[in-house]
Amino acid sequence: MSIKNTTKGGLLCIITALKLLYEQARIKKIIDLDLSTFIIYLYSIMIPMSLNPYIETNIVHKSKKYENLDQDHAFNNLTEIDMFAECFNHIFYQDKNLNLLKASAFIKRLFTVLLGFPEKSILKSLELIQKLINKHPRLNSFLNSNENYGEGVYNGEIDNPDLSNPYLSFYWELKHYSPKISKIANNFFR
Repeated sequence: MSIKNTTKGGLLCIITALKLLYEQARIKKIIDLDLSTFIIYLYSIMIPMSLNPYIETNIVHKSKKYENLDQDHAFNNLTEIDMFAECFNHIFYQDKNLNLLKASAFIKRLFTVLLGFPEKSILKSLELIQKLINKHPRLNSFLNSNENYGEGVYNGEIDNPDLSNPYLSFYWELKHYSPKISKIANNFFR
């Protein structure tokens, strides 16, 4: 398995771009980097991530192909769900001008892919969503509403968050077989 053909390789690219951009902003240097390609890619790999049985496993350490890598490097010790969480944090918690449509699309897709995640990944993802809703309470109105906002239909198959119409869907995915997850998910409706 080549790391360049995995979602982990894509997540590493996104993290690198985001860290570069935010570090440049921190030291007040101007860098013109359009993150939309990275954001769309992150959105598009959420479904393949949900089908990955190794999402909570550090594959680099399990493969002899990677035995020469620096085992102490932080990214060699991260799982895909950890890397996804880092990307999500950079995109939605460090940006002062949150795009509610994009955030709603990510939340809707994340709720959908949670159905395929193992329990630890579900809990981490629910924590990300709850943190985002706490920071931007307007997002909670979309979760707690039975109304549709806008025209058309929700398109969960499209890989562009700006075109998915997340306001035109309901969050039925919050019903889960695990009592622990169901309890946490039901807190979204309070």
